Amino acid sequence: MPKIVSLINLKGGVAKTTTTVQIAECLSSEFGKKVLVIDLDPQTNATIALIDETDWEQLDNQNQTLFHLFNDKLEKTNYFDLQNSVQKGVSNLAIPDLHLLASSIKFIDIQDRISEIPAKTGYAINPMEVLKTAIHAELINYDYVLIDCPPNLG
Repeated sequence: MPKIVSLINLKGGVAKTTTTVQIAECLSSEFGKKVLVIDLDPQTNATIALIDETDWEQLDNQNQTLFHLFNDKLEKTNYFDLQNSVQKGVSNLAIPDLHLLASSIKFIDIQDRISEIPAKTGYAINPMEVLKTAIHAELINYDYVLIDCPPNLG
């Protein structure tokens, strides 16, 4: 199983995203580690640092950002597909073993509703388990998972 590191601070502008991206690039390019970056911040800065804005827009339009994973639980839909969502060989360095699960600015629209997920799923899953459940089977493919968290408690 990989080492999972969440970069968390309630204050914005303290270099969570920059640190996440730099550590990910270093672990993968310098140390040969397979790294997954998970961008949970609606500001999408880690996403845009690692993939082209056009590629991000295409992912978002195809329902393959993390917003869609959580929105599927709220709306009882099933658009998000992990295999299509994981972006491989990301960063402007095109590092083969650096992968990304992209965020979306649409997270802002549902961040206050994420607490409704248990009721919407018949109490089958809580919000903290949504991401874990979605990626659990893929974790064996990574040495590190770095999670860029938003600057809030949500």
